[in-house]
Amino acid sequence: RKSMGAGAGQLFGQFMAESVILTVLSLGLGLLLAGLLLPVFNSLMQTQLSFNFSTEQVLILLVIGFAIAFLAGAYPSLFLASFRPVQVLKSGLSVKFGKQNLRMSMLAFQFFISMMLITCTLVMVRQMKTVENYDLGAAKEDIIQVMVPPPAAQGLLDQIDKSFSYAQPFKNELRKFPEVSNVAMATAMYGDNSWFSVGFREPGKDSGIDFHLNIVDEDYVDFFELEVLEGRNFSLATPSDQSNAFILNESMKKALAWDEVFGKSLQSERPFGENRAVGVVKDFHYESLFQPVEPAILVMKPENFFQGMRNLTMEDQMIAKVYIKVKAEDKQAFISKIEKVWKDLYGSDPFSYSFVEDQIAAEYVQANSLSSLVTLASIVALIIAGMGLFAMASLAISSRMKEIGIRRVMGATTTEISLLFNKQFIRITLIGVVISIPASYYLMNIWLEDFAVKTNIGVGVFLLALLVGLLFSVAIVSFETIKSAWVNPTKLLRSE
Repeated sequence: RKSMGAGAGQLFGQFMAESVILTVLSLGLGLLLAGLLLPVFNSLMQTQLSFNFSTEQVLILLVIGFAIAFLAGAYPSLFLASFRPVQVLKSGLSVKFGKQNLRMSMLAFQFFISMMLITCTLVMVRQMKTVENYDLGAAKEDIIQVMVPPPAAQGLLDQIDKSFSYAQPFKNELRKFPEVSNVAMATAMYGDNSWFSVGFREPGKDSGIDFHLNIVDEDYVDFFELEVLEGRNFSLATPSDQSNAFILNESMKKALAWDEVFGKSLQSERPFGENRAVGVVKDFHYESLFQPVEPAILVMKPENFFQGMRNLTMEDQMIAKVYIKVKAEDKQAFISKIEKVWKDLYGSDPFSYSFVEDQIAAEYVQANSLSSLVTLASIVALIIAGMGLFAMASLAISSRMKEIGIRRVMGATTTEISLLFNKQFIRITLIGVVISIPASYYLMNIWLEDFAVKTNIGVGVFLLALLVGLLFSVAIVSFETIKSAWVNPTKLLRSE
């Protein structure tokens, strides 16, 4: 074309036009895929995003598209348009044009992104498995929670008392079902914002003690299989337990700095009513694993304890909930049975239930969604890196086809030729992986800070990412080299 009179500007324009057309087509395909995948993204991340092609957004997309087209096409266009016709027509042009270091650096960067995302995915999956399998210190399986409607009451204490009394007949009827192994009542259990946040200051102390308070019945400790470390559980055989007894967890015992617990009383600047500790239970997670176990107290009647509180906060209605431990395999059929009992007892009052396991799982929806999103991103990044590696391997091999033919004639095996090319690209892969290790370790440590219970990142995660990267690289490069090595050497050398 140059020998026929085409100028460098015309050739540059042709190459840039090709780059622009390719970028615009890619942009259109990207928008189509984004539209198809947007519902999936909204479902994963609990968002409600939608496309709204305003003038500003269209302009932004066009500017980005043309900027990418220019960056991608400018250097090749300038380089190809600058060839001397005589040099090209005499077959003096080598496809080893341009700087190898730049292309290899970009390939290493692609592998850096891919390996970093893969490592983050592995850590996130391991963390969520740790959360899923972590022993909360309390029962959580096969438990149904039934909400009690708020009763008409005069004040908070009256509301709590009436809600327990209101639910008691339902609890008594549930005990008659063979599918029910146990029933209990409480204002709260797992992460439902129904624990009181309370605090008081001991006489003569500058700092206060903050803890969580839960109103329970006599079956609560046994129902949730809480481990009693000291003292005993609540007992209806001791009537005073209903009015002044309390059970504390290990964290509360540490906060109070008590050596012995049984029979001791809480002391406040604002005097408590009569109260006495009857037992200590092992720390259990009553909030999500994003939070450490905080001091907590269980009581059957809260009146004596409210008197000495300096602060009291509640985020939900303090109403009794009925907890049912079910042995039935067909839980929906069982729920239909107890719903009938509810309607017989309470008429039109709404029957509202949930599974405790579902409540616990809901605490980690966002973390699981982020893990899924990073997993998808790592797959996409790996595919893009694979495309880059495939292109670079093809270019490198096509520029050395004569060398491959000579090596074959001299007796080199396909394996030896494959190793020759793999060495170069394995080095690039290793550079990307090694650089990704500190970056992914730093990012995952920041993410894990949100959890009170953390997995150990460990060396194995990085070794697995390294193995994935190396196998991926070797598979692509080997495929290209083996395909080229199988070509008849005489065809490769015939033009010489």
